[in-house]
Amino acid sequence: MAQIKLQADGLNLADTFAFSGTVTGAGETNTSFQVKHVAGQTTTHATLQKILFDTVKFDTASGYDTANDRYVVQTGDDGKWLFWWKQAYDTNNDNSAQETYLYKNGANVDTHCHAFDYDNSIACMFALDLAATDYVEVFTIQYFGEDTLLCGASDQRASSFGGMLTEA
Repeated sequence: MAQIKLQADGLNLADTFAFSGTVTGAGETNTSFQVKHVAGQTTTHATLQKILFDTVKFDTASGYDTANDRYVVQTGDDGKWLFWWKQAYDTNNDNSAQETYLYKNGANVDTHCHAFDYDNSIACMFALDLAATDYVEVFTIQYFGEDTLLCGASDQRASSFGGMLTEA
């Protein structure tokens, strides 16, 4: 049986309390991950390419597949997911455009972000309903008129990708 010491004006929080039973909802975390692009990846003008996020910053469910550069939803993590990603190109080309896409299970989920002219970086966010074994990955296409390098980890604009389960 739980013991509670009461004072006339409420609980004395300086006292020690003995609990019996289970405490829930304290310190639980949602499944989440974040990866970044470290190695140089050259992208070809006007060609859709997957961004190769090669370094895991954190991954609470071990779902990021570095061999295939995608996040795979693990058993028990079905639900609503929020994803964010950013990319930056190492260019000063001021007459250009870039786009980025989120794919689910190998198909574009009708999401894309654009950046034009003087902006060589882009950031996006999108929510999806996912089930175990579904996977997500990020693609890009650039129109800089030449092959262009994505910024890596040594640059503060380094490309990154992350997500979290927001509702199971």
